[in-house]
Amino acid sequence: MKGSLPCAYIDFSDAQELASTMEISDTITSHLTFGAEYDSVLEWFLHSGARTFVEIAMSSTYWGNYKNTSYSVKNGDYMYTKCSPNMIANTGYWEEWKTNNIYDFAGNVSEWTQEKFYDLCPVVRGGSYYCNGLYFPAAYRSKFSPTKNIDESTGFRVVLLLL
Repeated sequence: MKGSLPCAYIDFSDAQELASTMEISDTITSHLTFGAEYDSVLEWFLHSGARTFVEIAMSSTYWGNYKNTSYSVKNGDYMYTKCSPNMIANTGYWEEWKTNNIYDFAGNVSEWTQEKFYDLCPVVRGGSYYCNGLYFPAAYRSKFSPTKNIDESTGFRVVLLLL
């Protein structure tokens, strides 16, 4: 939700449990994102023309909250520079970080997924405010220990499934 602080500093099992209980009704359920769902969103960004391959797979710096995010914006007759706050930002902190009405898919917090690395460790996707968007773009994958890699830069994304 726009304006709220992402849930971070959470281990994999707690993220999985919390995501699965966020919305339960006769018509809607929720779960932690699967890797294929994450990839499908990235493909949608490409096919819709909202983002380029370079922005998704090589450098997501300019559409997310990364340590190195800084760019110039023209406002009327003058230019000013926008810079990352260098900490977790509330969702939707800048409209430029929204793609196809999805906030903060790049940067802000890395996200736990249900994707597994050789069926052992869960995979974390994307980068965070603590990372450089050139080295940790939205498509980035990394295996994480489900209980040891817990810090303020790791969170999760919930998928709502309409029944």
